[in-house]
Amino acid sequence: MANHRLVRNAEPGKGRAIAAGMLAATGDYIGFIDADLEIDAEFIVPLFEAVRHGADFAIGVKAPGDQARSMHRRIATIGYNALVRKLLGTPYRDHQAGVKLFRASCIRPLLPRIQSTGWFWDSEVLFALHRARARCAEVRVQTTEQRTTNVSFLRVSSELFVSALRLRLARRYPRYPGVPVPVIRTNG
Repeated sequence: MANHRLVRNAEPGKGRAIAAGMLAATGDYIGFIDADLEIDAEFIVPLFEAVRHGADFAIGVKAPGDQARSMHRRIATIGYNALVRKLLGTPYRDHQAGVKLFRASCIRPLLPRIQSTGWFWDSEVLFALHRARARCAEVRVQTTEQRTTNVSFLRVSSELFVSALRLRLARRYPRYPGVPVPVIRTNG
C-alpha cells in the first residue's frame, strides 16, 4: 500500500505548491496533475509507463482540436506553445498541460534552481530539463469540459510572455554540448 502525506504550503503560487510537494516526495517517480482535473487521472498511467521504459520525464499533450476546451483557450494554447518553442528553443508541443511525471533522480537536482513560482513553473522546468538533455516522452491526453475559470487569460498570457523573455535572457541553465535528445511522441 502506498504511503500518502499532505504537504501544506503557506506561500501562494502553482509552482511553489508543486515544488513543495516534489521536494517532500520520497519515491523514484514524482508527478502531478492539475487540481481542476481537466485531464483525467487515468492519463498518469501512460506517462508512468513512458518513464518506466526509458524516458526521464513524460508530459501530457492536449490535442489542438480538442472540442472540450473553448476556442479562445485552444488558440491561446497553440500561440503560447509556439512562442515558447521559439523563445526558449524547446521542442515540446505542450508546455502547460496539467499532467507531468518525472524520474525523481532527474527532477530533484533541478528544483532548487527553478525560480518561477506561478503559472510559468511548468515551462521553466521543461526548459531546464531540455538544457540538461533529459529524455522526454509526450503522451496525447484528452480534456474534459470544466466550469468557467476565474483566471484572466490576458493577465496570465502577459505574465507568461514576460517570464519566457526573462528566462531567455537569464543564464541559469547552461547548454550541454552534443546532439539534442529526441522527444518520444506517443498516441499521435
